[in-house]
Amino acid sequence: MSGHYVFNASAIGLGGVLTSPKRKVIPSLASVALAPTGGEGVGIVTNYDDGDGITFDRAETHVFGTSNGDGTYTTVADVMVNNLSVFNQLQVQAMRASVTSIRQVIDGMVFDRKFTFQAEYLGVYLNGQEMDLPVETKVFDDNPSYDDFVKALGTDEMADYRKLIGLDNAQAKSLVRSARAEDSATADSRTICCTAISPKCHAGFHVPVKGVGTAHLAEVLVKQGRRRLTLLRLELEPRELPHVGIAIKESKGLSNNGSMTVGSVEGNGTYTLP
Repeated sequence: MSGHYVFNASAIGLGGVLTSPKRKVIPSLASVALAPTGGEGVGIVTNYDDGDGITFDRAETHVFGTSNGDGTYTTVADVMVNNLSVFNQLQVQAMRASVTSIRQVIDGMVFDRKFTFQAEYLGVYLNGQEMDLPVETKVFDDNPSYDDFVKALGTDEMADYRKLIGLDNAQAKSLVRSARAEDSATADSRTICCTAISPKCHAGFHVPVKGVGTAHLAEVLVKQGRRRLTLLRLELEPRELPHVGIAIKESKGLSNNGSMTVGSVEGNGTYTLP
């Protein structure tokens, strides 16, 4: 019996956990996962306003997977979120993201032929001020394999980008050494957290938002054979208790103040043996 290809793609509109002024789980909204055998899936949620200070007009997700013949397989994951508002301090009129992977199976081995991202933000306002968020995905598109991406990350041309994501020269050299090693087990275990935000963006990758917390923009996770792009990951700061004015962190000593994901996509696949 021969092996078979197993698809993997997922997308989520919004989800997370609020811990102040009281704990609340926001379930994964407009989330969808691709069947391991491929096909298609769609998720849609409209007019979200559950009284927690977070609203949006529409979140829509789409996943797709198919065999192209000649042992090649394509997966696509898309997400779009319109008119997002977070505590009236962070607003985004529209944002969307997509990840496409093309992988080829040769003699039971899986090779990355294409891993591309698309991302866009329109009408972003922080504390009432409009913000431009330029996106640059070339380094990901030009380096579909993990090893190629790591090697590109260590080049002189990527110095500004390394500074943007907080990767120092010693860490970059260590990653390159592990990627070049004959035994790739070390490289496999290292997930690189980076961004599709351009180094030309004045706001940077990690942006403080008054009354909200820290916004991580166009966050990318690169690991062996897998890619995830999250348009907005929020680390939430404590919010005051209603009519009391005492921060929940001070009153209960909580260190985890909640977090939220908005617009996240992932896509890849693998091959089984025998």
